Amino acid sequence: MRTVIIPSAGKATRFGGLLKELLPLNATETPLKRAIDNAVIGMDADEVVIITNKDKIWEHMNYVSRNIEFHLPIQYVPQVYDRDLLGAILTGISPHNDGGLLLPDTVTMVDAHNVTAPLSFGLFDTYEPHRFSVVHKKTIHTKEVLPIFDYEQWSKVSYKAWGTVMWSKEVAQYWIEKSDTYEHYDDMFRDAMQYFGFATFDLPYYYDLGSFDTYVEYLKGVK
Repeated sequence: MRTVIIPSAGKATRFGGLLKELLPLNATETPLKRAIDNAVIGMDADEVVIITNKDKIWEHMNYVSRNIEFHLPIQYVPQVYDRDLLGAILTGISPHNDGGLLLPDTVTMVDAHNVTAPLSFGLFDTYEPHRFSVVHKKTIHTKEVLPIFDYEQWSKVSYKAWGTVMWSKEVAQYWIEKSDTYEHYDDMFRDAMQYFGFATFDLPYYYDLGSFDTYVEYLKGVK
């Protein structure tokens, strides 16, 4: 059984308080709908946990009831930890199930049906390593300043950043036991990478909608 977490409890201060996960991507979709679609179709989720808060929970429930046709359990769990994305993961993670993470302020497509490793990262290409968590040299570099130009090849340097994560219940149990030792979500991922090893799979595209400007840029490029 796989439980996929969709963290949606943020205050969206860069969007003026708008629920960015419910903003339109086109006539029929929002980032939250895309995330649920990816959870079910791309990650074989048996249940989805939407991490929410007391101010947003009714809007999340109303939207899903009206727009999501999949007949699978969807839980709405208020975030109980204050550690941003790390707190959202720890709120939603289950020690009894395999798990996954999808971010509702992004647009991507996940196909992870053949993933069997205890820990797997869906990766996308980026020329902006300072904006993302880059998987490089068997670890994660979080928004670090890395070389962006190869002067020998006279070309930009492309990196692989993670956009989604999947894990086994053994990894979930390991994280829960050590949860007090982590200060950042990538600390948790790095620890499991060293202990369990990891695999990767490709995301064919990935758009970060973390700010209003990037959201507008995405809409400009939609055909």
